[in-house]
Amino acid sequence: MFCNDKILVATDDMLFFTQVKEHLQAEGFDILHRNANAAALGEIIAISPALVMLEKEMPGINGFLACQQVRRKYDGPIIILTDETDDFDELRAFQMGADDYICKSVHLCLLAARIKAVIKRTLPQKPPENHPIKVRSLLINPAKRDAYIDDRPLNLTTIQFDVLWYLVNHPGQVVSRDDLNQLLYNVPYNGIDRSIDVYVSRIRHKIEKNPAHPVYLKTVRGVGYIFTGD
Repeated sequence: MFCNDKILVATDDMLFFTQVKEHLQAEGFDILHRNANAAALGEIIAISPALVMLEKEMPGINGFLACQQVRRKYDGPIIILTDETDDFDELRAFQMGADDYICKSVHLCLLAARIKAVIKRTLPQKPPENHPIKVRSLLINPAKRDAYIDDRPLNLTTIQFDVLWYLVNHPGQVVSRDDLNQLLYNVPYNGIDRSIDVYVSRIRHKIEKNPAHPVYLKTVRGVGYIFTGD
């Protein structure tokens, strides 16, 4: 378990650290500094902060390998810091266990927002109760992993059931493609893969009387989906 107010920043860029520290302290975080080197890795494990930020370039050790080493013993979120964005490096960061990849030139308000989001996303969540849920004509039974519309079985696939159950448990909330990608594949959405859209479309054709004008499962253009029983 980690302390929810501590953020450890492993960087040699003291100007960046000073700016980040001032801003994040105002947000209620306790900001710790360590030099960007191999010695910092052991301290991360000992301190077990709420979040770790690692430089991509670290003297004596590659930042991606450092991330991989930390991930083996640390369950909290890790953010890789970079001076410039690169799609290949961003992908590699996620493959090595990072939760986000952020350019240091990002606005501090956006940095703080992304830090809060990744901490919230990685906190242990209370699992939903395993009771059937009925919304108008739709009945979902998680114990049996089946669903019905007007007492007619929907015959959902495993993935379709997982997606629908997640959406039903977040009624009235916009669920992003990234949320669903994390649910199904445990990786961030790459902005290209359309498999999530295909799953949702097939669910919609099973639960909606008129899929072109959905009642239960609506699209929020450019963002994701929202389940509503209205």
